[in-house]
Amino acid sequence: VRIMNHRVAVIGRRPKFDMGVFAPVDGRPLSDCLLARREVRIDGATLLAPVYDRLALAVGETVDGPAILEQPDTTVFVDPGLTGRVDRFGNLVITRKDAP
Repeated sequence: VRIMNHRVAVIGRRPKFDMGVFAPVDGRPLSDCLLARREVRIDGATLLAPVYDRLALAVGETVDGPAILEQPDTTVFVDPGLTGRVDRFGNLVITRKDAP
């Protein structure tokens, strides 16, 4: 017997889940998360961008671009003119600096 495709659909209720459990509990200020500085080329110009430990950032910390945020599974580049902020769930929310 060979099963080529197997699909399952489930409908049900689950208990509420607090996404706050993913927020960093031992987060540190931005200045304590600086790992290095790297040259980046943007629009033909060479800029020096700070490199931060992304997972060590505390809730509420903001990072102005250009900046590089490293973590084991990905690297995030915050472009010039953008700001990254760690929300209460530990997500990095990137917005324009001039946004309300």
